[in-house]
Amino acid sequence: MDMALSDKTLEYYNYLEELCKSINSSNEDEVLRKIYLFLEEVSPEYYHDDKMDKLFSFLLDEAIETEKKVKSYITDVSINKSNGDSVVSNIVNLGRKNIEVMHSMDINHLVNIDDIDLSGTCEESSRIIKDICDGMGINNYLINIEPGYDQRLALFRGDGYHYFNIIYVDHNYYLVDLTYKQFFMKRQGLLERINIPYCCGVLPGAFMEIDEERKSVSSELLKNGFIKLDEDKLRYYLDGFTMSYRNGLYYQDYNMDSGYSIDQYIEFLMHEKNMSDYEDIKYLGYLKRPIKKGK
Repeated sequence: MDMALSDKTLEYYNYLEELCKSINSSNEDEVLRKIYLFLEEVSPEYYHDDKMDKLFSFLLDEAIETEKKVKSYITDVSINKSNGDSVVSNIVNLGRKNIEVMHSMDINHLVNIDDIDLSGTCEESSRIIKDICDGMGINNYLINIEPGYDQRLALFRGDGYHYFNIIYVDHNYYLVDLTYKQFFMKRQGLLERINIPYCCGVLPGAFMEIDEERKSVSSELLKNGFIKLDEDKLRYYLDGFTMSYRNGLYYQDYNMDSGYSIDQYIEFLMHEKNMSDYEDIKYLGYLKRPIKKGK
């Protein structure tokens, strides 16, 4: 074992631990950015023989513990409970009510959906919408997307998949995503996180927020739980996920855009192709080496 590196790791760990202790609701952005930039800066010290030293994982674990303290979002995720009286809005509101029931201990005192952490609940929530639509005889599709648009890529070791619904009502398609707010959590939603080796990247919401057209789509979806689909809106919605499947190496070489057309997205959704058919696999999933040179 490299004792010098071990001693440095203890020093670095203690620094991160102090940052963790200092975090509160008024400084969480500042503290998280300090942690991310610090890990990016020291990561080259742990890169030897084309791989990261296992000691770096101790620092990552402490950073993740700090993130767990952060419960806020990077944008307004409060829902619009008066989202109209259309068939689609009624389906969405019924789905939201089912989610509140699932997360409540007492049926007479339901938890407000605004107060529910919906992380990891996309499949069950989307199946609720599917069951409602099936019961009403409404054509609908349960959609699953995997990182890189192909489970076989295993970009994040099986994590990072998402479910949503597309329903067909009155000759129009609508995208329904009742758990979309999970992608706007601040604890994984700051772009400074993207250059840290073996960190699981940045949530899709961060990429929706930096473009006005994408932000318009995400704001409507967050508020109403659904959007009326056209090719542009579907492309903008998928852009956020696409960009989140990449690591910082890509954004060092290219700009902050998805680079994909609606036709290519249809290929992805139909499982005909995936992102590795169009870009180097080194840009996808975990960043496996530091980007910056050592001090």
